This record gives sequence, structure tokens and C-alpha cells, in this order.
Amino acid sequence: MNAFIVAGTNSGVGKTTVTLSLISAFKQLGLSVQPFKVGPDFIDPGYHTIASGYTSVNLDTWMLSNEYNKHNFHINSKDKDIAIVEGVMGFYDGFSTTEDFGSSAEISKILKLPVILIVNGKSLARSAAAIVLGFEKFDANVNIKGIIFNNVSGESHYEYLKESVEHYCNAQPIGYFKKGDFQSLPSRHLGLVTVQDNPNIEKLLDSYGKIALKRLNMDKLLELTNYNHSYEVKQTKKTIKKKVKVAVAKDNAFCFYYHDNLKKLCEYGAEITFFSPLKDEKIPNRSQLIYLGGGYPELYAKQLSENVSMMLSIKNFSDNYGYIYAECGGFIYLTKGVHTKEGKFFPFTGIFNEEAVMLNRLKTLGYTEIKTKSNAFWGKSSIKARGHEFHYSFLKNNGKNLDKIYSVKMRKKSQSKEEGYIYKNTLGSYIHLHFGSNPILLESLFENFN
Repeated sequence: MNAFIVAGTNSGVGKTTVTLSLISAFKQLGLSVQPFKVGPDFIDPGYHTIASGYTSVNLDTWMLSNEYNKHNFHINSKDKDIAIVEGVMGFYDGFSTTEDFGSSAEISKILKLPVILIVNGKSLARSAAAIVLGFEKFDANVNIKGIIFNNVSGESHYEYLKESVEHYCNAQPIGYFKKGDFQSLPSRHLGLVTVQDNPNIEKLLDSYGKIALKRLNMDKLLELTNYNHSYEVKQTKKTIKKKVKVAVAKDNAFCFYYHDNLKKLCEYGAEITFFSPLKDEKIPNRSQLIYLGGGYPELYAKQLSENVSMMLSIKNFSDNYGYIYAECGGFIYLTKGVHTKEGKFFPFTGIFNEEAVMLNRLKTLGYTEIKTKSNAFWGKSSIKARGHEFHYSFLKNNGKNLDKIYSVKMRKKSQSKEEGYIYKNTLGSYIHLHFGSNPILLESLFENFN
């Protein structure tokens, strides 16, 4: 197998574009590519999945243990020709200015991955070698094998960059991209426009691959990224006492799910049926648990609000003690409604006596750890789990009239807060929990159905 991590000297250097071009190029060469993404991102993995044909998987050293990350990487890479991991931020950037915790560098060392470093070549010549040499020498335990230059003016400019790096550094240049090579991916708040809202994405990604095949030495890339590190994948089987029918909202408005969360639901006995709060009239028949993920309900507020039969179906399910778990956008859908940035109000299900208000700026971003304060929904008190918050909205009354079952610690802040809003057997939160952070979450939840 070949495997490597695509890292950048800094955010904005073009990691996602280059990663997608590489995935598409290798696929066009007839190779199977398993993609991964470092960090809690939902949107980039969607593009990876379209480009490769295989579901992209998140790797994260805050939410998940080293052993979990190793297992995830190897179990998903099994029988694939290549594994490509897209890094996050700059290669050495993470939770600390003095340690590599949470960085792409840490993941590269945990998984023993060779590194392909993306360097912005604009206005550089010999100085490119100083940058690459600094990244090589900063941590002797990382393995930077190849360099791809981005934003290069042309072939002659690349030759200057190539000569300087070859003279001073161990890493080998494997090609370049010119400024304007790639048609930009459209963006909005929270990041790139999701693949669900980008109908021409397959054609675009195909063009990305063709550019990579033209600009890069793919044979050298394969030569530099041979991967022969063995890992014993331990197969864990759960004893499933009873199948549980789980309805998962999945459409343009609700599309933020960790692949592992859905996979783990199935491991614990879930029989998943996807449904659309935008288009369907009601929840799937005989549902026992509804999972409403994050997304962009504010962009589809009018359509969601007009689908009254679906909202009544969910509200009746909740009122009759049906189990509902909702994160961020899914949680907003369970409030009385949303105030858009344009000043319009659209009513939603009204399960929670609150209203969400959209902002033009980021409200909250960061990793979190929750601890349950009482026996509700997850089944037990004092359960800890980790997740991530990223949203542009807030609750009009700050949730002060809602019952809460989470005590929450923000990773970068010393203070804690109360969250995890509960109504009967409905739990809503701004936090996207990763079920792999603590297996007791689903074990406790599924005991309610046995």
C-alpha cells in the first residue's frame, strides 16, 4: 500500500484542493484511494468521498485516542491501493504553541506516515529551501518526503524552486501547480459549500485530477510514499440484544455526520433509515430513535417551515417520549424557529421553548468535553464524551428556561457551562459529539431499547 499525509506550511496554502486533485488523479489511474481528514471537519470529507468513491473518515487526537486513530486508519485502508490523509491548518499547528498535540504532525507520527508538504511558491526562489529545511529540522521524528509547490508562475519559476530544495533539503520536489490552475470551490459560512449544494462537483473534481496528472510526477510520488507499517486490526463484535430502528435526517439541510457515528450506531444494533425533513411528509414508520445532525437549516428555513406535516410528526414523536438526538443545525430545527440574518423568522417544530438567531459572525468554535449531570437520554450520569462546536447562531434567551443535562468544558477555556437541552426523551445540543470518544454513550443509550 501507499499512504501519506498532505500537509501545508499554513492554512490557505491549498491543502484541500491539492488533496482532491491527488485523489482524483489516482482514481483516474485505476487505483483505489481511501481518504481521511485530520480534525472535526464535516465538509471536506464530503468532497473526498465524491472524488474517491469511498467514505472519508475523520482522524482526531483530541476527540479520539491514539489507538482509536490507528485502528480507524488501518481498518479503513485495508485492501485499498492508497490512503491519503488531508491535514489541518499548518503542519505543526495544533492545540499548543510548544507541543504537537492536535496537529497534522502528531497524526503523521502516530501513523508513521510520510508527509507531502504543500508550499506556496509565490514570490519565492532560494528562500523556498529555507522554508522546507525549517520544516524538516523542526522535528526530527517527522518524515517529510515530498514537496508540491502551489501558486507558481510557470515552469521556469518551478525550476528555481526545485533546484534550491534539491540542493539544501532531503525532501524531493514532485511538481507544482500554477495560480489559476483550479477553478475555485465555492464557500460560505462554516467553510466550503457542501457537496449536496454543488451539483457539478464530479465534473469539477475530474478536472482537478487531470491537472495533477499533467503537473506532478506521479511515479515519484508513489515511490516516496510506499507504506509497509503493519498493525494488528482487532475486530470487536458487539452483542446485539435487539435491533433498533433509527431514522437519520439526511438532505441538503442536515448533512453533518461523522462517518464513525453512523457506523457505531449500526454496531450497537441500529437499523438506519435515512429521511428528509425537507421533502418527506413524516418520519419513517416504526422509528425508535431519530438522529438530526448538523447542517444548514437556516438556508432552507422557508422550505423546512412549510413542511408542517414533517414537523408535526417529529413533535408528536417527541411528546410521546420517542428518543431524539439533535446536534447544532438539528437542534435549531427542534426550537420554536430561526431568525435569519435577513431579519425573517421561520417557525420550526417547537419542541424546545427557544428561538435561534443567526449572526453574520462566528459565535462559537472549539473542542468541548461534556459530562452528564443526571440520568437522562444517555442513561447514566457522569458519562464523559468529547466533541466540537462550530456555529453562527445563538439562543435568544440563552437556554435559561430549558432543562440541561451537560456540564461542558471548553478545551481552550477554564470556565464551564451548562448545555445539553432535554425535553422528555429528546436531547438537543450545539455540540457534535464523536461516539468513538466514549463507547459507554451508545451502550447506555441502547439499553433503553432492550
